[in-house]
Amino acid sequence: MAREGWVWLGALTILILLPFSLFIRRAPEDIGLLPDGAKSIPKSNNTSQVKTEHSISVSIAMKSPALWLLTISMSIGLFSMSTNASSMVPFFKSMGFSASVAASGLSVYGVFSIASRFLWGYVADRFSVKLAIISQSFLTSLGIVFYLSVESQTSLYLAAAYHGLMLGGFVVLNPLIWPAYFGRLHIGAISGITQFLTTFALAAGPIFAGFVYDETDAYTWAYRTLVVSWIITALVIILVRPVNVTR
Repeated sequence: MAREGWVWLGALTILILLPFSLFIRRAPEDIGLLPDGAKSIPKSNNTSQVKTEHSISVSIAMKSPALWLLTISMSIGLFSMSTNASSMVPFFKSMGFSASVAASGLSVYGVFSIASRFLWGYVADRFSVKLAIISQSFLTSLGIVFYLSVESQTSLYLAAAYHGLMLGGFVVLNPLIWPAYFGRLHIGAISGITQFLTTFALAAGPIFAGFVYDETDAYTWAYRTLVVSWIITALVIILVRPVNVTR
């Protein structure tokens, strides 16, 4: 049965992603648009329109504290996110809930996590990506506290809904923070460097949760750690300053 589930998951992934891939465009300019917030420069004297953009080269980015502070912060955030994702249902079950209730709690979390993408995207546009991630990280830490305080099925669903609204924002904000500081021109190379490092943090989350459970026969300390890790994520982001030198 588990094997059939994976087969269906793969089939649905292909059926959903392939059609949508036909509509993917490299950049807004490919369809005659400009990035959000950018202003067009009027043409004059038969010269082609020129659009300047704040972009940081790879060499300058690697020498800046901003790159490494962001890498540290996003690594901690990804570690926290994967720890939560891999242990949520087992954590609910360890609290005394049935498998069906634990699974439905995950579903509630997922629905509100998807809905939160629109909320946090608006917050990032209305204020700034940096402020959005700081807020999201602090509020997600509070959501973990709610998890640890769950005593009934109703409170489980409420905590899952709140946590989905908060943690789901990280999925949107993480990719937005890099071009916000380094521009789009070299973002592929910069992302390649940083993702090589952040992927290890992402992979470490489930290992950490499993280790804590093996040692303590519970996930409580894993989630207590997440309360602190999300606060650290926010505090490190606060330290990030824009890179002054552009190329």
